[in-house]
Amino acid sequence: MLFTRSKIYSNLLPLILLVGLPGILNAQQPFAKFVIGLEGTFNTQQAQEYTIGPQIEYPWKQFSAGIGISRKQFPWFKVESTDYVLRPINWYGEKTLAYEINSEMKKASYWSVPVKINYRLPCNCVYVHAAAVFDFMNPNLKSKDAYTYYSEQPKNNEEVVTQRGYRKFLRNYEVGLGFKLHANDYFRLIARPVVSWNENPDPYSPNHRYDASIRMTLGVQYAFIRYGGRF
Repeated sequence: MLFTRSKIYSNLLPLILLVGLPGILNAQQPFAKFVIGLEGTFNTQQAQEYTIGPQIEYPWKQFSAGIGISRKQFPWFKVESTDYVLRPINWYGEKTLAYEINSEMKKASYWSVPVKINYRLPCNCVYVHAAAVFDFMNPNLKSKDAYTYYSEQPKNNEEVVTQRGYRKFLRNYEVGLGFKLHANDYFRLIARPVVSWNENPDPYSPNHRYDASIRMTLGVQYAFIRYGGRF
């Protein structure tokens, strides 16, 4: 049977990885007493909801504890409100009563503080992650496209969110697995998919208090205070 060069390479690649993998994993040893980094997280179901900010970690044996701060941005959404008072207007040339409805686009943001703990598995390049994330509302909501219109009945549109307020403080929780890849003795890259339980920011919403979602974190870390070996 004849083998092409590409087939030979494709057959050799798994063997090379199998032989080299133990050495790669053993090289991922702790090397830092103090780690700083930059992490960005986004909701896989709604990428517009994201955070980015600095993080710090303190490794201790198989564990590491960390804290950070970031700005959590939510996507634009439509807000409509009415006082349910019928007002006299000219409707198709005739005077009638109609509801006055105020409509605008809003965007919320929070300062997000994750408090996390990680447990490094024996392979060292994989770790178990758990965190509580505390969000503090930025009181300055962004607004645009504000206008007023009239309707015989308040509209019932699924694309319209009637939002009467925000929770000033949110509690979120997440668990998942993290993966790290060393660029050199000082830097490493991380990727961390998690399941997140996010508190609903609308205190008047009829939906569940917590919504589950999948979030993805990508980041880079630097060994700020270092000792021999790798982290």
